[in-house]
Amino acid sequence: MNQIVLTGLLVLTMAGCAKEAATTVSEKTPGATVSTQATTTKTQPKPSTEKKAAQSPAKNLAPDFTLTSYEGKKVSLSDYRGKVVVLEWFNPDCPFVKYAYDEGPMKSLISESDKQGVVWLSINSGAPGNQGHGAQTNLAAKKAWGLTHPILEDADGRVGRLYSATKTPHMFIVDKKGALVYQGALDTSRGATPEPGDDYTNYTKRAIAAALKGEDVPEPASTKAWGCSVKYAR
Repeated sequence: MNQIVLTGLLVLTMAGCAKEAATTVSEKTPGATVSTQATTTKTQPKPSTEKKAAQSPAKNLAPDFTLTSYEGKKVSLSDYRGKVVVLEWFNPDCPFVKYAYDEGPMKSLISESDKQGVVWLSINSGAPGNQGHGAQTNLAAKKAWGLTHPILEDADGRVGRLYSATKTPHMFIVDKKGALVYQGALDTSRGATPEPGDDYTNYTKRAIAAALKGEDVPEPASTKAWGCSVKYAR
């Protein structure tokens, strides 16, 4: 009788140990159906939608470049940040450029702009052997027209193509923030002296005036340039 009681107690004890072991395993084994571990959910931070002004570049930012003048001085567009800059594609032997300087408004516009603190850069993208190329030709024209601003050599056409310059003259106006605010024709003359009563607009002068005031350039801010084709290398 005593032996039967002892056997029963032993069976109950073994069953209790087995249940405890099963519970321990389920608490420590990943994927178990029963778990007493606390579950914590981490909230991912939302990405910030704020952008610093310094990280937002100006629209239509004029591409920077460095070229060498025919006097041998390196000039970079970025040197003149904070000023209004005029880029004029130039070929001293082009009849349209000769008109602009001899009869047209170019020289007076350059003089007036200089007094207002505007930077004027002429760029010659003509390749060697083409019309208007070379230091001697360009420096002679500079002297003849009494110019004091740099004429920059772009013989490989890299900067001209960067700006999609197609004509001489072809005008580009960069404002004080470095944005390209006008590109196209010098004016509406198309290389002929306007007659009295003609509807005449000097696009370049108008764009310079707006840029100096920090105002939007009146439309059209892009026009079709007239003149000789730029004599790029082929």
